[in-house]
Amino acid sequence: MRCKTHAKAGTLPVVQPHPLLGEGSAGKMVYGVIKMNLIQQLEQEEIARLGRKIPDFAPGDTVIVSVNVVEGTRKRAQAYEGVVISRRNRGLNSNFIVRKISSGEGVERTFQLYSPLIASIEVKRRGDVRRAKLYYLRERSGKSARIKEKLPQRRVKAAPAAAAE
Repeated sequence: MRCKTHAKAGTLPVVQPHPLLGEGSAGKMVYGVIKMNLIQQLEQEEIARLGRKIPDFAPGDTVIVSVNVVEGTRKRAQAYEGVVISRRNRGLNSNFIVRKISSGEGVERTFQLYSPLIASIEVKRRGDVRRAKLYYLRERSGKSARIKEKLPQRRVKAAPAAAAE
């Protein structure tokens, strides 16, 4: 579209609008894409700068999260063990929820994945689940709240070439 004041002179370039977004979208889209790429790049640089080694874990896994706790002048690591019921992957803002049963009462705690308060994350047991969010465990207790363990895959050995002939 050309500006109405410069329509006769033709001094401004013609900017074609995006067919799906309509009028006035061409300049905004380019700026938005550059802005998003810059934010993503800054987040990736920050994650690399932190240099945290985070184990591969998923919902259903039993993890032990060591949390740095400051009590007065003392600093110690407190272990929190439970089942991961949710994981939210959002770059630097990633978090996960761990659920455990303490004194017969269900307790859930949300951890920021790249938080400086987390000393370490250790995967104790792999769970075999078919959901990304295990919120249904909140209503269950006892045996019905158990999660099946994911066993390592057995490799099928190829028959020796000499035996095949």
